[in-house]
Amino acid sequence: MINDLSEVAEAGPEAQVLAAEECSQMAVAFARLPRHEQELLELRVVAGLDSQQVAALMDKRAGAVRTAQSRALHRLRLQYEELMR
Repeated sequence: MINDLSEVAEAGPEAQVLAAEECSQMAVAFARLPRHEQELLELRVVAGLDSQQVAALMDKRAGAVRTAQSRALHRLRLQYEELMR
């Protein structure tokens, strides 16, 4: 799995195709998550909000947000691994 987008730019065509496939499969795995987990990950990872900010938006405690994020990432990882088999 490519962890850095700069690796893709420097890679050959085969690696670029593999990276595109990984990205596509991650999008599918993400879409399989429940909507509330998608929203939480979008706020934490994509928007870059901290757990306090997300807690205020979702009417939860910061600790509950961190726990839910951990569970959502675990579920995302399992979904992704299943797709990549």
